[in-house]
Amino acid sequence: MPVRVLTSRRFQKLFLKLSKRERGEIDRAITALKGGFGSPHAHQGLGIRKLVGSLFEMRIGLDLLILFWFEEGEVVLHFLGNHDEVRAFLKK
Repeated sequence: MPVRVLTSRRFQKLFLKLSKRERGEIDRAITALKGGFGSPHAHQGLGIRKLVGSLFEMRIGLDLLILFWFEEGEVVLHFLGNHDEVRAFLKK
């Protein structure tokens, strides 16, 4: 069953700063996430990894990661960046 995907304001701001190509890659990944989240075999293909609690990361290509929370049947996309930016964000 598809999950509902929401975006935080922070995610929206970061998304709009990306190139058109990168935004397209993210849109395709989000579409796949909607249909595949909750199915362990699909998780592997989507590049999803559980970090802690309900916090997950999803790999987009080689350079981008999305941090999101999954609660009560909803995915909330919260942060977007490269490995160093994600690491710095998680340390906050």
